[in-house]
Amino acid sequence: MNEKTQYQLVKAIQKLRLCKGFELNDMQALLPICRFSQYEQGQQIYGFGEPSREMLILLMGKLNVVTDSGEVLAEIPS
Repeated sequence: MNEKTQYQLVKAIQKLRLCKGFELNDMQALLPICRFSQYEQGQQIYGFGEPSREMLILLMGKLNVVTDSGEVLAEIPS
């Protein structure tokens, strides 16, 4: 992971209420397990009931929670 990517990730982590009070070394300890991902509009990230071991941080755009029938249950802005 290059320095620019590390810097961007640290800036994103700093914005999270979950990580409020973290020191720089705490944030740097998270970097090895972080990665950037991009998704296309309409792309499904998870399906109902599917297990996940990830935590996603939305940096840009919006995320819709949608039922199988297409009903939007929630819209999460960045």
